[in-house]
Amino acid sequence: RLETILRVALARSPDLAEARARTRASLDRVRAASRLPDLELKYEHWAVPLSRPRALDEPQMLMLGLQQTFPAPGSLSARERMALGDARILIETQRARELDLIARVRRAYSDLYLAELEWRLHVEMVEMTTRMTEIARTQYQAGRASQQDILRLVVEMSRHHNDLAAVESRRRSQKALLNALMARPPEAPLGPLPEFEPRAVEVRAEELRRRLEARRPAI
Repeated sequence: RLETILRVALARSPDLAEARARTRASLDRVRAASRLPDLELKYEHWAVPLSRPRALDEPQMLMLGLQQTFPAPGSLSARERMALGDARILIETQRARELDLIARVRRAYSDLYLAELEWRLHVEMVEMTTRMTEIARTQYQAGRASQQDILRLVVEMSRHHNDLAAVESRRRSQKALLNALMARPPEAPLGPLPEFEPRAVEVRAEELRRRLEARRPAI
C-alpha cells in the first residue's frame, strides 16, 4: 500500500536522516548561542625559578580561581537570532526533502500501478491471440481458413509478446525504484497492489499558486 511505502521511505531515507541530524545540531547551536561562555578555571604561579619551571612547591605565590567572560550587551541575543535563522533554513530544507521524497514515491507508485494494469492487459491479449491462432490452425486443417490468416495471427501474437516484454521491463524497474526509495535491495519482494478508484480533482490555478507560496519550503 502507498501509505506503508511512504512510511518506510520517510523512516529509512539516508538523505532525510542526514537532514534531521543537521536540524538537531542547528537547534542545539541555538540554545548554546544564547548562553554565557563557559566558566574557566584560572591558575597562576609567580616567581618560579627559570631553571625549574615545574617546581610548583617553590613559587612565591599561587593563584587559583574562576573566570567568566561577559559579552558586550546585545551580542548574545544577536548570536541567538543568527543561529535561529540558520536553524529555520535547515528545518525548511528538511521539509523540502521530505516533500520531494513523497512526490517521488507517489510518482513511482503510480507508474508501477499503470505498468501492472498494462501487464495484465497484455497477458490477456497474448492468451487470447494464442487461442485464436490455435483455432485458425484447426480451421486451416479443416479447409475453412487460409494460411494467410494464421500468419497474420502469428505476427499479432509476436507483437503482443514484444509489448509484454517491454511492459515487464518497466514493471521491474519501477519496483526497483520503489525499493531504492525505501532503502531496500532492488529485488526485494513487493506485495500485490490494491485496487483503487481514481478520484475527480477540481484544480484552480489561483488556489494552487497561493498554496505553493504558502507551503513551498524553498519560497
